[in-house]
Amino acid sequence: MTITPVTYLNLPNALSLSRLLGVPFLFWLLYAGELNTFLGLYVALGLTDFLDGKAARYLKQESEFGAHLDAAADFVFYLSSAWFFYVLFPHYLGPNMLYLQLLLGLFFSSIVLSLLKFRRVLFLHTWLSKLGGAAIFIAMIASFFMDTTLVFRAVILIYAIGFTEVILIYLIHGEVHPDIRSIFRPRF
Repeated sequence: MTITPVTYLNLPNALSLSRLLGVPFLFWLLYAGELNTFLGLYVALGLTDFLDGKAARYLKQESEFGAHLDAAADFVFYLSSAWFFYVLFPHYLGPNMLYLQLLLGLFFSSIVLSLLKFRRVLFLHTWLSKLGGAAIFIAMIASFFMDTTLVFRAVILIYAIGFTEVILIYLIHGEVHPDIRSIFRPRF
């Protein structure tokens, strides 16, 4: 019998880790006023979110550890993106505050439900959460060049539908693998 060791150091995990460790540099660049470098690093880190999963599947290096690392990196990167948006583009955010507050209510409801049902916080990689991530990534970049008030409202709508789906997944399917695709496709 051959036992294959789990390797934590691989390309997909390195991409996720670079996103996680790169976020503090984004804060530094933001507050140092280095906005061009900030934007370049933001784009590079955002692309790792797209590439880590593709690399894991292509290289057959998918793992539960990798899924959790990716989820942690996503959480930090996209939560930080909300802060960056708030600092850099408050004039686009202001008209969306009510919608943002409703979204935060859905987000915290999904966390509370996860804690109550499973005694831990689950972050799911549904298609809608991936779409939301892509949308906020594009909205952040676009905000440097155009008014994205309505684009940001669309991002909020995508996330609101996504968090509603997550809540329904918890209620209907219970604890699921983090890579669940949608409420209609509970197996990844």
